[in-house]
Amino acid sequence: MGMLSPSKSVKAPSMLSHGSKWVRSPQSGILRVAKSMGAQVNKGDILGYVADPFGTSEEVIHSHLSGVIIGQATLPLVHEGEALFHVAGIGAGEDIDDNLRQFHHEIDPDMENISS
Repeated sequence: MGMLSPSKSVKAPSMLSHGSKWVRSPQSGILRVAKSMGAQVNKGDILGYVADPFGTSEEVIHSHLSGVIIGQATLPLVHEGEALFHVAGIGAGEDIDDNLRQFHHEIDPDMENISS
């Protein structure tokens, strides 16, 4: 009808991910989320906490890489090893060496001394 001036949409800047990684629960218990979907996180940031039902033991969940949270568990009750947060890595890929070392350690701890 032409009564209102058209609004200009602002496009969000695009991000390029070099990979993603799921952060898993270190123990079974109740998940308390500290970061929400779409939040940008840095390596080492606190993503949440997992506590046993009686509150006697609480584990802090840290991000393993810098990036954006693109997925997360929605149920509060989690089991040890369950995927909690899916983080898409952004940036120059500075975490690739760390991820490779961690992968080698998970497969065979003796591979830590082998250079790539």
